[in-house]
Amino acid sequence: MKWWKRILATAIPVALGVGVLAIPAVASAGVVYNTTASPCLRMHSGPDSATFVQGCLGYNTRIDIVCQLRNVLSPTANINGSTIWDQIDWEFQDGVVPGFFVSDYYTTTPVFNGFTPGIPVCSGSN
Repeated sequence: MKWWKRILATAIPVALGVGVLAIPAVASAGVVYNTTASPCLRMHSGPDSATFVQGCLGYNTRIDIVCQLRNVLSPTANINGSTIWDQIDWEFQDGVVPGFFVSDYYTTTPVFNGFTPGIPVCSGSN
């Protein structure tokens, strides 16, 4: 989402006294955290390290987490003891491409192997 859309999406509801969470468009923008993997964090096509690698995000790259899910069904989804995966939307030159997944272990979210408050749980999480 463009920076000016984020400002408007936040400023208008607050000015009206309705709160940011009352506006569905704000939730779809994602919650901002950073990557911690070095030299880069792989973006996967699904919530599993065995899925296709779509790209690589450099250390300390800002990411918008759309939702989180737990994948306990696949042994290759467990990354250093964490089975939580973050769905992110990534902005390329031609626009935003939704549906990439990164291991939550390599992000700055504050909870280890659990859902972070304020980030929605993806539908279909197990």
